[in-house]
Amino acid sequence: DDPIRVVGVIVHEVVHAVVGLKCGHKGAFGKCAAAVGLTKPWTATGETDELKTSIRDWIDPLGPYPHGALSLITTPKEVGRMLLLQCECGLKIRTTQKWIDAYGSEWPCPCGSKLIVPETKEGD
Repeated sequence: DDPIRVVGVIVHEVVHAVVGLKCGHKGAFGKCAAAVGLTKPWTATGETDELKTSIRDWIDPLGPYPHGALSLITTPKEVGRMLLLQCECGLKIRTTQKWIDAYGSEWPCPCGSKLIVPETKEGD
């Protein structure tokens, strides 16, 4: 919603383009980001007052920022329908309740032990 912030994010992404993506937010990225007026943390940069002034000088002649507000509503993660069976040897498989109901909660494991539905804590 804030045009200064929007341009600041674009500047951040341009720094990635200039230094290359391999360095992530380290080394050359930090040096370049600081040089153009971005502030730490490098993973979520802010803008120095000097950069904000420059951005205002760039965007003021353009007039109001034409945009619709973004809604940051997140949808809840779908609860998985697959159930876990695991063995003490480390093997894990997933199946549906249909097969647990049909064959029980203990299945033979290739190691000779049993695949079982692990106990879950209340609230899991």
